[in-house]
Amino acid sequence: MDWMVQRLRAGEVMVRNPVIPSRISRIALSPDQVDCIVFWTKHPAGLLPYVREIGDMGYHLYVQMTLNSYGPEIEPDTADFDRRIDDARRLADILGPEGVVWRYDPILLQPPYDVPFHRDAFARTAALLRGYVNTCTVSLVDVYRKLARLIREPEAQDTAALMPLLAEAAGSCGMDITSCAEPGGLTSFGIQPGRCIDPERIRRITGKQAEQKKDRSQRKACGCAASVDIGAYGSCTSRCLYCYASPVQHADHDAQAPVLIGNIRPGDRISSRS
Repeated sequence: MDWMVQRLRAGEVMVRNPVIPSRISRIALSPDQVDCIVFWTKHPAGLLPYVREIGDMGYHLYVQMTLNSYGPEIEPDTADFDRRIDDARRLADILGPEGVVWRYDPILLQPPYDVPFHRDAFARTAALLRGYVNTCTVSLVDVYRKLARLIREPEAQDTAALMPLLAEAAGSCGMDITSCAEPGGLTSFGIQPGRCIDPERIRRITGKQAEQKKDRSQRKACGCAASVDIGAYGSCTSRCLYCYASPVQHADHDAQAPVLIGNIRPGDRISSRS
């Protein structure tokens, strides 16, 4: 977040192309160029000291916060559950229920994380977040090739047993429940497709109409509106078992650099992107 705030103060950020690393895009970050900033995090403690400052700088924002109950064999470097609940509440106290979206994902359905486990863990978390958030987003784990020996595909019967329970628990706590990029959809279980980059949420937060077009660079099942991603693979230190991203490169992070990981190198080609 030190880096992020430095970039906002500078009014621009450099983003390295993940496929062709020598190509760098310069992205304008001035408040008149940015409809809304959407953060994804498991660790809102790092964001809390800066939320008011970002707002005072003229930016609107909301936070997609992942909060589940896996053990250290799945999420070895994730903060204590109770601390994350407290941080989520503190964040919602500042941003309001529109400003924090609770993500219960990805859902692994394998021992010991079976249907009863998720039923109870979800219901407990929903109760603790009642009144603080108005939306929960769920999705099943995607078993990428490199994860196949560690994680198994959720069984259809387990999914069918679990999803109505999650929908019921969310509703009882006054929350909408949506899915994230589920190819088959979960509407038959009372869970509508969601949009993480959501024009309607942005309109409610900012009072202005945001981009409505689907982001063509995302998966077919993704409903997100078009946006610019200024993150970078390898910048998260959580080391979650189910993560598809590249190995952690956090040691190469410099809060003063214009790019998130590393710095500008000889031979880099920089071009502006709107």
